[in-house]
Amino acid sequence: MDHPSISISSYLKLDARKNPYSKRSLHLGMRFSSGVDGAPPGDMALTVSNKSAWHAIGDRIAVITLWVNKTFSETGQVRLSSADWRQEPDVDFNLLSDHRDLVRLAKGFREIAALHELPPLKAVTSDAFPASFTDKIRQVGTYNTKNRILTSIGATLMDGPSFLRRAIIRGFIMESAGLVHALKDDEALETYIKRATVGVWHCSCSCRMGADDDPMAVTDPQGRVRDVHAGASGRSRVSASNLEDRAAIHDLFTRYCCALDNGEIEVVVDCFTVDAILKSPVIDISGCDEIRAFAARFAAQRTAGTQFRHMVSNIAVTITGNRAAASAYLLVLISKDGNHRSLLPGRYACELIKEDSGQWRFSRRTVFHDHDYTLDGIDR
Repeated sequence: MDHPSISISSYLKLDARKNPYSKRSLHLGMRFSSGVDGAPPGDMALTVSNKSAWHAIGDRIAVITLWVNKTFSETGQVRLSSADWRQEPDVDFNLLSDHRDLVRLAKGFREIAALHELPPLKAVTSDAFPASFTDKIRQVGTYNTKNRILTSIGATLMDGPSFLRRAIIRGFIMESAGLVHALKDDEALETYIKRATVGVWHCSCSCRMGADDDPMAVTDPQGRVRDVHAGASGRSRVSASNLEDRAAIHDLFTRYCCALDNGEIEVVVDCFTVDAILKSPVIDISGCDEIRAFAARFAAQRTAGTQFRHMVSNIAVTITGNRAAASAYLLVLISKDGNHRSLLPGRYACELIKEDSGQWRFSRRTVFHDHDYTLDGIDR
């Protein structure tokens, strides 16, 4: 769900525009009550700004944005378009599924339009028009040199004769009929609101928790995400083995690095399969016994006063069934007797297996550094 919103904009006269002394463009935020039956107090909100975009035309367009702050429309849906996590989901906010939200927007829209007829507002604005986040606005809103030049030219023309300004607003900003047409009757206004309503980027959602035989339940009663499947309805659900396995692999990297630095030998061994292979510029080992001896050498260095800190970042994971490939950037800091140094930057390239127990372990871990190096007490 999100807050359905709609706006009315107007041309700002020179003295009302943003200047170096009034750096903020958002001058008013207000909560108010619609008075619609069944709506709670403070159910509506609006903001008033004397700048609508980063460019020169935006400096000349004021905007009053109205939205339903406490919505009744709660039937939006997010559907997976594919079992592949890389594919964008299908999102339908269904913002006005409850007619009461449309009624409240229409009521507020009429009230804001009426404000533009009052002398104080007419003294600083003109040419009010219904505004929405249209394709035209998106295109010119991209920050680049072309749009900066085009909007600078358009802004200069807007400051000219009123007929020219209105032509620019109709031709380059609006994608619908003007304010007079939108307010012609209830049907025209509802038609416009249904077409122009957008969210305010405060979307939120929840997913259904239920029993195993509930086809709409995304999680089980313990809150665990169910496996991906597509039934006869074609619905797909997000995979626990995708989200949870990724978290487990990230945790494995952290657990291994911390255990190695803290001298926790058996924890290091437990991060690998029994026949795992480890390679780096200073080691080429395999199997539990050799990995245990490798971890013991780090533990001995720590006891002797040398502290290693293995830090990983930019972890990238690709999961295929019960196997995965992962890479990460690596930086190793070494401290001893108040002196500090770092090894050359490097990276991990790893292969992993999810065992029958459900635990992920490294089956192969290779370390690459920008140049070769030696480590006294660690080399084999």
